[in-house]
Amino acid sequence: MNQFSLNRILAITCIATICFSGCKKDGPDGPDNNDKINTYSGSGSYGDLVTFDINQTTKSYSTRNETTGQSSSGTYTLLGENLQGIYKITSNQKTYFAVELNDKFLAANFPTGNPQNNLSVGITSEIDNSNNMTNIAGNYSYIEVDAAGYFDNGDFKEWGVLTIQSNGVFRGKAYATGGPYPVAKMVSPEEFTGFPIPAGTHDFDGTFAIDATHKERLTVALNNAPGADYHGFVYATSTEGVIILDEGVGKGFIIAIKVNSSSSLAGVAGSYKYITYLNGSIPVGGNATILATGSGTYTQMFQNGTIENGSIQNFTQCPNIKNLYYGNMYSTQLDGKVYVCIIGDIFFNFAFKTNGKFAFYGAGGKL
Repeated sequence: MNQFSLNRILAITCIATICFSGCKKDGPDGPDNNDKINTYSGSGSYGDLVTFDINQTTKSYSTRNETTGQSSSGTYTLLGENLQGIYKITSNQKTYFAVELNDKFLAANFPTGNPQNNLSVGITSEIDNSNNMTNIAGNYSYIEVDAAGYFDNGDFKEWGVLTIQSNGVFRGKAYATGGPYPVAKMVSPEEFTGFPIPAGTHDFDGTFAIDATHKERLTVALNNAPGADYHGFVYATSTEGVIILDEGVGKGFIIAIKVNSSSSLAGVAGSYKYITYLNGSIPVGGNATILATGSGTYTQMFQNGTIENGSIQNFTQCPNIKNLYYGNMYSTQLDGKVYVCIIGDIFFNFAFKTNGKFAFYGAGGKL
């Protein structure tokens, strides 16, 4: 994907990865059971618009891919022990995983109407953002979820920052995680010098508005792409914010989380369930525990049922994006560097091998 189209899409997505207040916590045996169906709207990693229905009473789900017109449905089981609360789904005799935060956020790595959607995320379809611009406004950091990679190089990804004003005006700055690109683009999150994004130095800008029909969605206009039709999805409160921006077929999506300048290791310590797609081909469901000391552990299950345990060391706060953390991860499958952005109960993550090449991205939350 070229950077021009990447940035356009990113702009839209003003994310914030995701989360929300006023939500009930999940019980000790997994997510709370509700008689009602939870609905979510979002995007798949190929750039498809996707909706989800989850019935926790019958432990069933259905999806509709608005882009391809394909629908799917099935049932799930709940994993136990260290992976308690993660949904295990069997589709076409293969195992996949999902994490749901009730009426907030959903992340899944099963195909959603397109076999090329290896990661799909959504926010609750029941939120009404009509009068929510004040909460949406703020600074965000994002990662682009796209198998093609930066400039169509899957070894590297685009991450970045954006600033959204309460009138819907936004501007953003994109960076590369590595590769044969201009030095100015190869900036890691811990090297970011801070907000605001100076006028004239941004890579994309534009405006967005709340969709008139689907109040959880955004319609976005980029100044360098007149007439283009982009869609975003947002969940924001006075303390949390997540944005998903669909970049179009074949171009993936952006997930952004609002910057929390008061974040601390002590504040984010805890256990988080997540789903990832390791090396672009292996669905994974896992649980990571972060300690206030800057260390942690994780347990994850692969598609073939294998369980792996690993550790996290030197978990450190980025100096100018306080709720974006990084550290070293060690396991039999992967030694490398992982980044985790957390707001409230929601997070997104991405990691690199010791040679600097991309390893995985994912999302999840604190159940």
